[in-house]
Amino acid sequence: MLVVLARLTRIEDSVVEEASSMLSRCLGMDVLVDLEVIQPPMVFYDWRRMQYRSDYILGWLAELHGRMPGDLLVALGDIDAYVPGLNFVFGHADPGRGVASVYLRRLRPSFYGVRGEAFEERVAKEVLHEIGHLLGLGHCSNKRCVMSFSNSIDEVDYKEPAFCRKCASTLRKHGINVGCIID
Repeated sequence: MLVVLARLTRIEDSVVEEASSMLSRCLGMDVLVDLEVIQPPMVFYDWRRMQYRSDYILGWLAELHGRMPGDLLVALGDIDAYVPGLNFVFGHADPGRGVASVYLRRLRPSFYGVRGEAFEERVAKEVLHEIGHLLGLGHCSNKRCVMSFSNSIDEVDYKEPAFCRKCASTLRKHGINVGCIID
């Protein structure tokens, strides 16, 4: 299975490389990194909230995905986004259209006024989480599983960059070889 990692904004190469490496290591996926920045249209920006509407971005990505190679498309952007009913989202997936996005702004330690080295791993975990949704997984009740729902940065940090045995078993039933499993 080929995953295309695209950039919604300029992002450090090391961040994209870590996400690509995690997908290869944990799910055995081939990853194509698109070097072009595909800035989302400003019409998707909610000026009152100062955030992008993630559902609009996913619809736009689905149109782009039809003209791109790959089975799945995951876009990374150093922006803040939300969906109606939530204050923000770290990421968002549309399994029916094979597209997902991960929003880096709230994953950065600097967003919280602290220094830290967890940024690249946070992004990689959220990419792995959204790929899990694209592969048919829902949220997991195991708080250590990468598929657990994260409503705060502490919850992102707490979960592992790996699937629990139950989620890994579901993926295997769909023909996905899982290499990162927690007990």
